[in-house]
Amino acid sequence: MNFPRRLLGKIVEVSWVDPCEARLEIDALKTGRAALASWVEYGKVHDISDGVVIIAHSLSTKAGMPDNAAPNELSYTAIPEVLIERITVYEALKET
Repeated sequence: MNFPRRLLGKIVEVSWVDPCEARLEIDALKTGRAALASWVEYGKVHDISDGVVIIAHSLSTKAGMPDNAAPNELSYTAIPEVLIERITVYEALKET
């Protein structure tokens, strides 16, 4: 799936398939779609480059740094665009 660049910085839920490796007896081998694991990632779209989407799950700054300091650590998942099946975009509620 072509991941829209307009989603950069947005909070999303991304469903994707993961070609996993396993050592199995030939009789237990799964083929086709059944051979792929399914994932659902939640987070902020941090980067979209070279066909890979980075979903940030959490960011941190060093202890003692001011609140506006740039993060120095990131927990993330890198997902090839071609493995993405569904994107749900979350939007902030408008205050009334």
